[in-house]
Amino acid sequence: MFSMMEEYAQTRAEGSYLFDVVKEDGGDQCAVAIGGSESFYSTFEAELADVIPVVKTSIAATRIIGRLCAGNKNGLLVPHTAIDQGEFDEILKTYCNATLVELQHLRNSLPDQVAVQRIEGKLSALGNCIACNDDDVALAHTDLDRETEEIIADVIGVEVSRQTIAGNIFVGSYCAISNRGGLLHPRASIEDLDELSTLLQVPLVAGTVNRGSEVIAAGMTVNDWTSFY
Repeated sequence: MFSMMEEYAQTRAEGSYLFDVVKEDGGDQCAVAIGGSESFYSTFEAELADVIPVVKTSIAATRIIGRLCAGNKNGLLVPHTAIDQGEFDEILKTYCNATLVELQHLRNSLPDQVAVQRIEGKLSALGNCIACNDDDVALAHTDLDRETEEIIADVIGVEVSRQTIAGNIFVGSYCAISNRGGLLHPRASIEDLDELSTLLQVPLVAGTVNRGSEVIAAGMTVNDWTSFY
C-alpha cells in the first residue's frame, strides 16, 4: 500500500460509503454507519476498540456517512440535512430505532474537545467535498462559499485551500489522507502530487483501490496507524 500505514485490515464495505474516521488527539474516533452486519463492525472493533471508540450513527437518516461528513481531531462537519433536536420524527425513529437525534448522539459519543458543527451551505455531501488531516490544510471543493470556508477553518482548525485532484472538484472522493501520507487519484500528475504534498506536509502517491477504482474514499478509510479497505 503506501508509506503512512503500519498495518491494515481488510473489510467488505457492504454497499460502500459506510465508514468514516474522525481524528482525535492521541488517536482517532471512528464513526461507522448503522445497519451493518456484525462481521462488518467486528473488523473495526478488533483493530480499534481497545484504543478508540467505534461510534455507530446515521447522517440525514442515511448510511452514507463517509460521503456526508468530514473532520479531524478538532471537529466534525455534518451537512444541513443532519437531524438536530427538534427535527426528530417518525422517519428516523422507524429507520434506526434511535432515542437520540444524530447531532446529539455524535456530541455525546465524541470527546468534548471535538466540535460537531452543522454546515448550512449548498454543498451537502461534505465527505465528497472536503479532505483534511489534523494539523495543516483542508482540501476543499472549488465552489465552496466564503462563509462555509470560514466555518470549516474555525471548527477543524486548519487552513482551507480550494483544490482539484486530477481535474476533479470532489477532492474528498479522490483521496485518503492522514498525518503520515496519502493516496490520490491515479491520474494525479507528478506536479499535482508535489504541490499537494507541499501543501499538506505529507508524502503522497497516486493509485487505486478495489481492483482499479479511482474513487479512493469509496473503498478506503485511514488513520495514522491503520487502513480499512
